[in-house]
Amino acid sequence: MKNTLLQKPLMGLMGLCSAVAMTAAPLPLRFEWDTFQANGIIKYDVPADAPQSIIVQTTFALADGEFKPAAVNPYRSETAIRVLSGDIQKAERKSGKVTELYAAGRTRTLIWQTSGQLPAGAISNGKLHVTLADPAQPETILAENTIDFQADLSQVIMLDNFAKNPNIYPNVISEGARTVPGWCEEDGVLSCYEKDDLLDPIVWRGELSGDYAIYVNLPPNSVIELELTDDGYPQRFEHAAGRDVFWKVAKMNGRHLVFRQCFGTIAQVNDATRSRLRHVKFVKLTPEQAAAWNRERNPARDKITAGYFEPYSWSFIDLVDRDSKFLEALAAYADARVDIVDAQAGRGGCTPFYPSAVEPPLLGVTVGDPAPGNPVPPKSEGTGRMARTCDLVTATLRAARAYDIQGCINFGAAINYKGEPIEGRISKEHPEYFINTYYYDYDNPAARAYFLQFYRELMERGARTISVDFCRYPFGCRSEEGVNLFFRELRALANGFTDTAKGKITIMTRFPVPGSYGADSWKNVWFNPALWAAEGLVDIIMPSNLYGVCDFDVKPYVEAVKGTGVKVLPNLEGGSDGLAFPYGPMFQAARHYRDGADGVYMYQSDARIVGGMTTGMSQARDVISILGSSQATIAWVEREKQRNREEYSCGVYMYDACPYRNRRVVFYFEGIEPDKVEFYVKGELLNTRTQEPWILGELGDDHSYTFTGKNIPLKLVIHFGDTIWEHEITLPQML
Repeated sequence: MKNTLLQKPLMGLMGLCSAVAMTAAPLPLRFEWDTFQANGIIKYDVPADAPQSIIVQTTFALADGEFKPAAVNPYRSETAIRVLSGDIQKAERKSGKVTELYAAGRTRTLIWQTSGQLPAGAISNGKLHVTLADPAQPETILAENTIDFQADLSQVIMLDNFAKNPNIYPNVISEGARTVPGWCEEDGVLSCYEKDDLLDPIVWRGELSGDYAIYVNLPPNSVIELELTDDGYPQRFEHAAGRDVFWKVAKMNGRHLVFRQCFGTIAQVNDATRSRLRHVKFVKLTPEQAAAWNRERNPARDKITAGYFEPYSWSFIDLVDRDSKFLEALAAYADARVDIVDAQAGRGGCTPFYPSAVEPPLLGVTVGDPAPGNPVPPKSEGTGRMARTCDLVTATLRAARAYDIQGCINFGAAINYKGEPIEGRISKEHPEYFINTYYYDYDNPAARAYFLQFYRELMERGARTISVDFCRYPFGCRSEEGVNLFFRELRALANGFTDTAKGKITIMTRFPVPGSYGADSWKNVWFNPALWAAEGLVDIIMPSNLYGVCDFDVKPYVEAVKGTGVKVLPNLEGGSDGLAFPYGPMFQAARHYRDGADGVYMYQSDARIVGGMTTGMSQARDVISILGSSQATIAWVEREKQRNREEYSCGVYMYDACPYRNRRVVFYFEGIEPDKVEFYVKGELLNTRTQEPWILGELGDDHSYTFTGKNIPLKLVIHFGDTIWEHEITLPQML
């Protein structure tokens, strides 16, 4: 990685061109204590004549002790922490050394993770020493200072001893490595030695009272599920480069902490990933702190939040073998304050994922999508198990009612997965129903009639909201008329299920926006939401980014359905196809709300919400919970922008560095506000952006990347204020 600073004639930031040799100056240094995280906050004022890059070394010593590295990281946003390599963050904490860019004349902040460095349950006094050095002349100290600090961990409980803990039940945790299945404590880490069946869960009865902020820390190659009794669902965690991961704020009165082995570790016995836990940190909060947190997470709502739920993928990695398991998933959606859960029951042309009378469901082993760069697709018995033992449709609807959520059942519009286990019988018996071998043909009346049988079955089983997802996949559409006829036939069918008390069936649809592969323009030949709204064929539309489009304008869709009562919920990507989470989706939601959207629809929201699918993404549920408030969403984005300008350390973060050609590499900048960014690939200017999102290439499938391969050189020329910054990186692999 290379950084070069250029300056415009007669302008620029003083002292940034080169390292400046100077006598060490006293460093203005302050220490604050974060009572919510039980971490230290170290603030220091960088000299105005400091060079572009400085090395910051932080050490600490307790009374009568030796100085050693403090486990610090620069103050970064949650978005940057998610995107940045965990190895970098871990190395910073291990060495107590960080690099700051463009810090001259600014106040910078370090976050000191005190877990493992300061004793819980006590007040620690000591000294902090911080030095600033020039990386070009590391022997030259630019500024330094030593100050006293006091860290109050008296209200912190650290659960980091397991084998002899009298509050853990049952007492089955052995000391040292095991040779037979069971729980053990190895080198201070709770570890699960796997077997053919899940180990019985164990619980910690801490007998705590009051509100606590809870943090979780796992060692490398680890996953574990944790749950507080009365949560209603487990939360899965994974290793986060040694970082304490915030879980939740909870009132602990009369609650147990439950440790569960992750089901996925059974399928991979003896591989590197195990169910392990280093510690759980409980930080006592005042009633005022807990109330403030709950107010922020539960603002007054004026927008609709809808979330996609794919039980197929959920059951691929989790043990879904009874209808009651769906209560767990919907409990998590309720915790995220999602109004509509859109659960996929299948895709047109493939087997359904529930016991259907229309076509035999998936009953055995199936294969998933291979990871980028890996030609071997994963296999799972789990989805067949779910289809054998559960009724996805009724289980989802029942669970949604239990949590006062609007349950919706979804079918992807078209794909038969020819030659794979989930290829539908209809594909084999009627290949003429399909286009180019794979995609359902909506111009074929017989194909439409067959597909409609599934929607009849959904409504017969109690579905009052149904949806058609044309993003999975749009290639079965060859004309606007075929799609319009399908919606007319679906509305006519749904009208037969109108209920005097419950009203008519709600029809939702998701479809790709212009620039997506196969969607040629706003007035394209496939999708006409203005007509659907005018004829009353749909009730909610979800225009969506797909294949080369990571951002779009919602205003044309708001205008298209104006005055019809149809709701517009533009798509936010919850997975890796969109912008970096959480800032990217929140930024988009705030803009959509300003432009008149009625709410948002998050595709792959299950990857951010459902306990068994989220791993280290628990913070996402807290962010998603405020999307129902336009005011809170916009305020969240504005706060992040302000912190970016004033507090976050300067950095360039690359999101999705190994994409397919029809996906975009997205850059996220902190500590600076670019006016313009130029992107050079192999020395040639590819594109220039003057606003967010900062993407390599242009939006739209017509601008798919023409370059593939490994280790492709990329240079960003970043213009901000009076400064030009050249930032060189390497794209690891472009597929």
